[in-house]
Amino acid sequence: MKKLTIFTILFLFAYNHIFGQDREKYTELITTAWKLYESKDYLMSGEKYSEAFVALGGRGMVNDRYNAACSWALANKLDSAFVQLFKIAENGNYTDYGHMTKDTDLNSLHHDKRWAKVIEIVKANKENAEANLEGPLVLILDTIYQEDQTYRQQIKGIEEKYGWDSDELKAHWGKINEKDSINLIKVKKILDERGWVKM
Repeated sequence: MKKLTIFTILFLFAYNHIFGQDREKYTELITTAWKLYESKDYLMSGEKYSEAFVALGGRGMVNDRYNAACSWALANKLDSAFVQLFKIAENGNYTDYGHMTKDTDLNSLHHDKRWAKVIEIVKANKENAEANLEGPLVLILDTIYQEDQTYRQQIKGIEEKYGWDSDELKAHWGKINEKDSINLIKVKKILDERGWVKM
């Protein structure tokens, strides 16, 4: 029994050590992939995301897979983009239908017949996730979210047109801060009245 216990402890230690290294490698590769995306090297970004998933035994975080799909779509590698989108739609229960349908990174996928299918799955995921929520509350929260994201999605275009230190971008950030303050009051009121909303 003593030998079995020692063996089990050694096995668990080795497993945790190896898994920890895999996790560290995954994080390192994801960071590199994101930097490549930001520098518009979309093909290399997609490849680094793929390396990260391999390093973690084929697993990956939903947001990382979504970002990988964006990189592949921008690199015009549609098959690879759809692989990632279907993984998060079918296995990860990705529910952010609004973001996915408005994300310009994925525009190259819209003409492909697989787009309608993946969007249909995500929409069903969203409806299932919201099934236990009150309709009016869902509309309020969705409106807050869409408004929040719309202003943030405009940042990149304003920066490219006017520059990071421009008056236009500073004014836009002012508008975002103002909307954030209003939305914070709305969300706080919901939490005060209803507590944490359960999904």
